[in-house]
Amino acid sequence: MDNIPARPRIRVALVGAGAIAQSHVHALERSPICTPVGVADTNAERAQEIASRLGVPGFGSHAALLREIRS
Repeated sequence: MDNIPARPRIRVALVGAGAIAQSHVHALERSPICTPVGVADTNAERAQEIASRLGVPGFGSHAALLREIRS
């Protein structure tokens, strides 16, 4: 097992901060291979709440999120 090469972590953005997002957040907080990069929702306040929990920026649209994480 020690000879397995290290792989880059998978960057994950959440689009939608509704009820199901709580399950995704729970999984991301425990994932050894994923790194959250942002949360988007048309309800910017809700996006920011979940983003704060993950320590990432929150956005009011998926377009804004994509602009930010691509740069």
